[in-house]
Amino acid sequence: MKVTYGFKAQTLKLKLLKSILWTIIIVSFFTLFFERYKLYFDYHGARCLDARLFLIDKYDVEAQTGKLVALTGDGIPLLKDNQNYIKFVGGIAGDTVKFDGRTITNDNGYSRYAPTNNKYKELKRKHNLPTEWKVQDGQVFLFGDTSESLDSRVVGLADSSKIFGTAYVIY
Repeated sequence: MKVTYGFKAQTLKLKLLKSILWTIIIVSFFTLFFERYKLYFDYHGARCLDARLFLIDKYDVEAQTGKLVALTGDGIPLLKDNQNYIKFVGGIAGDTVKFDGRTITNDNGYSRYAPTNNKYKELKRKHNLPTEWKVQDGQVFLFGDTSESLDSRVVGLADSSKIFGTAYVIY
């Protein structure tokens, strides 16, 4: 007499069908996920942010004050073309952005500490860098939160069309 313990023996055909179905589900998930999102590792020596690994939402390209965005450096003075950057948005069209040497503020109440280093101070003296910017349509004020950040305080306002996604810090 054969003893069973409440389990039916699966056929090879059923096991194979389940494996194929799970493979299709997993591949579909990753395909859809990576169509919208991109993993980005910031390998720059002089980083703009105190983070290394980001998830970029390629479907969300709207610049909003305080948001982290990913952009290309193409055509931006002092930034390398064909390289991507992650920056905070400090001001959008219609905003007046100010930098007092320590803090980025705008006329809509946004405020965030933005450190500098001696290189920035030298460039400020040498080129009489501005401390106030009026952001026009199609422009955005971008900055980093490390003293090494090369951003709108030095290179000026960025073209908002260079933004290719919203960034989220993973690590």
